[in-house]
Amino acid sequence: MVLAACCNEAFKIATAANPNLDNYMMYTGNEAVYTHTFQHEKKEDCPVCGNLPVNKEVNPTWTLHELIESLREDPNM
Repeated sequence: MVLAACCNEAFKIATAANPNLDNYMMYTGNEAVYTHTFQHEKKEDCPVCGNLPVNKEVNPTWTLHELIESLREDPNM
C-alpha cells in the first residue's frame, strides 16, 4: 500500500496529471481500504508550530526532573 501511494505521488509530480499530496495521508486498513488526506493547519499561538516565543519562569535550583514536570503541568506548553 505504501509503495503504491509513493508511486502514485511520483507519477503525479512527474506528469502534473493531478494535484499532488499537499501534506498528510492516513491509511486505515483495519476495517477496509480507506485513505484520508488533509492539510495540517498552523496555529499562530502554538508554541510548537507557531512563531511566538513563550516565556516561562523557572527556579534556578530545580533539577531537570522538576523542570520537565513543570512543563507537563503548564497547559501553555
